[in-house]
Amino acid sequence: MLTRLLPAAFRVLRLGRLLRFPLFERLYLAALFAYKRYHEDSFAGLAKRWPELFRGGHILDVGGNVGYTASVFAELVEPPFVVHTFEPEPVNVARLRKVLARRELDQRVVPVQAAVGDRCGEIELVLNESHPGDHRIATDRPVGRAITVPLLSLDEYAMRNGVRPIVFVKIDVQGFELAVSRGMEGILASQPRIAVAFEFDESAALAYGWDLETILTFYEKRGFSLHALHRSGILSDPRRASRSGGERGYFDILAVRGESPPSRTQFGE
Repeated sequence: MLTRLLPAAFRVLRLGRLLRFPLFERLYLAALFAYKRYHEDSFAGLAKRWPELFRGGHILDVGGNVGYTASVFAELVEPPFVVHTFEPEPVNVARLRKVLARRELDQRVVPVQAAVGDRCGEIELVLNESHPGDHRIATDRPVGRAITVPLLSLDEYAMRNGVRPIVFVKIDVQGFELAVSRGMEGILASQPRIAVAFEFDESAALAYGWDLETILTFYEKRGFSLHALHRSGILSDPRRASRSGGERGYFDILAVRGESPPSRTQFGE
């Protein structure tokens, strides 16, 4: 029910042009953050059970939207390291900057207005006018209004900006996760402690021509073990989670170095 309520509220506010007014925008963002914290967020639970994942390096937040996960990661990152959050859609970026200023996170989060993939340049972003968290990179058959946005790869971004070491990467890009992963092969090869969390939504992934096995194999070949990540922070088999449809029809997968999963005691299983 909550999954339908927030987009519906957004449509009402947008159609009435109420989001132009700071009060309504702040109320909407507060409701969105509460929804994510209590219904969607897998990372708060993960941080409680395995805080070492987020220590000792930079955090890359790909698919920053309006700053919820960046805010979570900002509380975990250790100075002098920061969170780099990537969001291509201009209205979301403006709201992201407001959220960071309001929460006094400007010194711990670097917002980057760009889409992320496996190359640098430009790309078409299809806008979902009814759901500001559902904009996505255009496929061969785009549906809806599209805008051209900057595109970068994480390898290129990290090299140009001296972003090292990197300990954690979060990817939530509506089915474009494999392209983002391919664009950070250099980072994956050079950062021994890195962990990656990415969303898997079967229908979104298939629109770009890949499936669960493709991305699991991509990480397994590079020495990672893969685990479905639940809101409590507990891990399970991603292949089994896929067969059951996950908790919400889509789910997060955590890739960590090593052949074996973390200890069951550590994750409360």
